Amino acid sequence: MIKCGGSSLVKELDKWFSLQFDHILVGDDVNRLSKFKYNTEVLTSDICITSHFHYNGFLVGQRYPELLKAESGIRLFTFVREPLGFQISLYYFERQKGGIPNLGLIDFLETMPNFLSTLFPCTEENYREVIDRYFFIGILERMQESVDKLAKLSGKRTFIVKKENISQKTLKGI
Repeated sequence: MIKCGGSSLVKELDKWFSLQFDHILVGDDVNRLSKFKYNTEVLTSDICITSHFHYNGFLVGQRYPELLKAESGIRLFTFVREPLGFQISLYYFERQKGGIPNLGLIDFLETMPNFLSTLFPCTEENYREVIDRYFFIGILERMQESVDKLAKLSGKRTFIVKKENISQKTLKGI
């Protein structure tokens, strides 16, 4: 199972776009970083802003709210983890950090909120509008298939995604 996919994918997206990195490291002060953001008014079709938009204060709608407006003309795309696979990966990550030493996987899955749902802040009334604002949403566990579809939709030549930084998981603790 791919741990995240970001490093593998970003290296290849460099073939399609001029990548603009807007990354923060764990522990960085989001408030400090927020004053250094890209001017989206000068974005062109060959530029791709790449980041981990999963920190509170750093979600796409918080950092670049103007991009979520349909009239921006910007083509948003993202790659997300399959929700169950993501929660399982999160469980092992938390176990490794020592955050949940006495909690089995099933208990974790039944009690923890779905983290992925926080990345697309929406309500029951507007979730389709929020999701539809994205030109493309790929699935990391099906990365090659997703890249092929994005290439076709974008009129780009596809590429083979080389998997890097892969973690192996066992089913211990289920």
